[in-house]
Amino acid sequence: MVPDESDSTGSAVREVGSKAIAAMVGASVGGVPGAVVAVALEPIFIELAARSWDELSDVRRRSAGLMIQRASQSLRVGPADVTDAAFTTDAKSQLFAEALQAAAFTANQSKIDALGRALANGLAGDGARVDEERLIVAGLSGLEEPHIRVLVNLPRQRPRPMTTPTSSARGAGGRRGALLAAVAERAGLSTKGAINVMAELVRTGMASQDGYGSEQRHDRLIIELQDEVAKLQWIVDNLGKRPPSNRRPKALKKPGSPIESGYGRTQFGDQCLEYLEVSAPDIEYPEVAEDDRPDLDV
Repeated sequence: MVPDESDSTGSAVREVGSKAIAAMVGASVGGVPGAVVAVALEPIFIELAARSWDELSDVRRRSAGLMIQRASQSLRVGPADVTDAAFTTDAKSQLFAEALQAAAFTANQSKIDALGRALANGLAGDGARVDEERLIVAGLSGLEEPHIRVLVNLPRQRPRPMTTPTSSARGAGGRRGALLAAVAERAGLSTKGAINVMAELVRTGMASQDGYGSEQRHDRLIIELQDEVAKLQWIVDNLGKRPPSNRRPKALKKPGSPIESGYGRTQFGDQCLEYLEVSAPDIEYPEVAEDDRPDLDV
């Protein structure tokens, strides 16, 4: 009976993946955690912990093997050739180790495939490309399904309006990104969950927090104050004259609570979504105008 080619390829992937991940992550996937062994427990509990840890190790090795398989498919070589290419330079070895570790700790197939593509691109490229793919791997390593959903539902980062001596950005009004609560609702997360997810996206540079709203609010307050001072100056210069309606001072107000910053997806976020092969719609969230925010009388 002729052996099935897919079976032999799968066997090779499992063998290479098992050896590679064991070498790269060592004891973290290899045996019973030392903390469990050190605790005085009944033998049955130690046996159950060992069995569970071994099964977990198998899952991690499988994920690493699937990542190597994806890289070999992209390079159109055998899985053993991927490991051989990975050790031709120190930089490629480092990329390989980082991709293996990231793959070992996820079960997300899109992420595993994306890591395989990044590894293949780095192994096929020069030193500069290897460094670029290491950045991609570092970004992807912290992503799981909730992060991907939030990233997809962020609007693309837009340029910030410019303020010049003769023109202010006051007409543009409001924030330039999406409020966290709105993104959380679209992504199917609680606000607290979205806060944790967003912190990781901002840390890795895939999302950015836009402070335009609060700065715009203070800029506008200064402009309005200047307008009122000009009205008072007109009255002083024209004593005894009844000021027209556009020259009558109004009650000065101060801002209420600062406008909540919005969030947007950066170009790096777009690039990581491309590796994940996830299509992101061009979402437009409604702007929040300054005048819609509560003001407090001075």
